[in-house]
Parts: sequence; C-alpha cells; structure tokens
Amino acid sequence: LLKSNPGLSSRFPHHIDFPDYTPIELAKIFELMAVRNHYHIRGWARAKLQLVLHWLFDKRDRHFGNGRLVRNLFELAIRRLANRVVELPKLTRNLLSRFEAEDIFIEDTPDSMLDVSGLSSYQFHTSCPDCQQSIDVSGELLGRRVKCKKCDHKFRIGWCDFSKGA
Repeated sequence: LLKSNPGLSSRFPHHIDFPDYTPIELAKIFELMAVRNHYHIRGWARAKLQLVLHWLFDKRDRHFGNGRLVRNLFELAIRRLANRVVELPKLTRNLLSRFEAEDIFIEDTPDSMLDVSGLSSYQFHTSCPDCQQSIDVSGELLGRRVKCKKCDHKFRIGWCDFSKGA
C-alpha cells in the first residue's frame, strides 16, 4: 500500500519489515494449531509437513502466506483427515485426531513428497540434548521419543534439518 502512493509513504517515515518465518518455525506454528485443537502429528506426517514447508519456502515470492499459509494447510489437513476416516467401520479418538502423511497436501507438490515411499529417501538430523551426539533418523521417528545410543538419554525428536539420501 505504501509503495503504491508516494504521498502516503512520506507520512509514515518508519517502516518495520517482518521477515518470513523459517520452515521450522512454520512447522511449529502448525504443531501449535494441532495441539490447541487436540490433533496429533507424528512420523511420516511430520516428515511430509516439513518437506512441503521447505519446498514452499524455497519457491516463495512476495505474496508468500507465512502464518496464513500454515492455517490453510492445517484446515485442509483436517478436511482430508475427515474424508479419509468417514467410511471406516470403527472410529476411535486416535483415528479422528491423528494426521497421517496423506492428510498433508499442497497443490503442485513434487511427487517425491506425496507418498511415504518418496519420504523414506530423506534422513532427518538431530542431536541428543544431553550429550550433543549427532543422530540421523527416518521420518517415521519424527515426534517420537528415542534413546541416545551414546548416553542413553531419552528425548523427543522435534523439527530438525534433513537431507535426501542416495
């Protein structure tokens, strides 16, 4: 708005630029929405969410949605979860509140991110919060508690960096 009208822009001499959230910050916002609404996201769904958010962040333009993008992704995930479970014969609280990888979806996402077979080629990198031992895990373990092989400390794997394997 300010760039469209130089006269208006001169009336506001101080500008604050808000940088885009990082993909991990966006994932944390999604997780916060999930927790507040009593949904769970673990394993392959977390892996897919993280990859999709990185992909969207890397291709962002000046219209990048940030928090709005995450809200839209979250609301779509709820609709996809509902459509996935609607015809199941026995519904449980766990089925109704747990996102699966197929619930995480954005149009035009690369095929390598659409199913678990594509997700399994990624390794996620974290470290033990106790001894700082570097640990690589598959996306299936994201959000779960693991035990460090070096110091036996148990911790939950949060959002972390990743790389595509060979």
